[in-house]
Amino acid sequence: MVAQPSGQIIPAKSLWDWLDLLIVPFAISIGIWWLNKTEKRIERELALEKAELDEKLAEHSLQENTLQSYLDHMSQLLLENGLRDSERDNEIRSIARSRTVTTLRILDPNRKGLLLQFLREADLIGENPVINLKWADLNRINLEKANLFGATLKSVNLSQSHIVDAYLFKANLSAANLKDANMRGARLIQANLHLADLSNAIVCNADMTEADLTFSNAQYSNMSSSHLPRANLRSVNLSRANLRFADLSYSNLTMANLEGADLYGANLSGANLRLSRKLCKN
Repeated sequence: MVAQPSGQIIPAKSLWDWLDLLIVPFAISIGIWWLNKTEKRIERELALEKAELDEKLAEHSLQENTLQSYLDHMSQLLLENGLRDSERDNEIRSIARSRTVTTLRILDPNRKGLLLQFLREADLIGENPVINLKWADLNRINLEKANLFGATLKSVNLSQSHIVDAYLFKANLSAANLKDANMRGARLIQANLHLADLSNAIVCNADMTEADLTFSNAQYSNMSSSHLPRANLRSVNLSRANLRFADLSYSNLTMANLEGADLYGANLSGANLRLSRKLCKN
């Protein structure tokens, strides 16, 4: 205790009193440090979000400008240089193909679909195509509900593409890469799929009436409830394919590989199964 001149006795500060004096400012310092750290973290997160948004906007702008530049260039070739009526060996066709293939390699799936729709509507990829898309990269393209009637897409890369409910009546997809493509509900009536790769593709509920799938590879594909009446499936590989409730009436399955295929409920009335291989139980 400490005696004052007035005679009043003041107790001496205990250890806990001194600790109280030290803890309060220490706690305040910790609080300020934590607030500063949190503020800096939030600033970094906001800066990162802004950078990501700026990057997305820049990519969107690049994609839009690339597509618009292509459309402008092609319109000029059509209107001013007579691309559509040019001879097969005309240099203008080579220029158009080069520009098209290069642009397709850059564009995202949705804009690839828009470009392809433009080519079809401009009558540049019909039965006698002005622009040859052979080996073009259409990977992951979005063609949902697209109208590609009579389009020539021979030997193009359509792997992992989204072709749901698309209209491909009489389209030429011979030797096309359709591996892992989603073609659910697509209308492929009289389409040419000769030598096409349909492995792991989803083709359920599709209409493939009178389609040509000769020598195509459709192993592990899902063709359940698909319509294939009078289709030419000669020498097609349908091993492990899902053909449950598929309509294969009057189809040509000569020498087809049906090993392990699921044919439960499939309609095979009138189908030609001569020399086909079938080792599954249904």
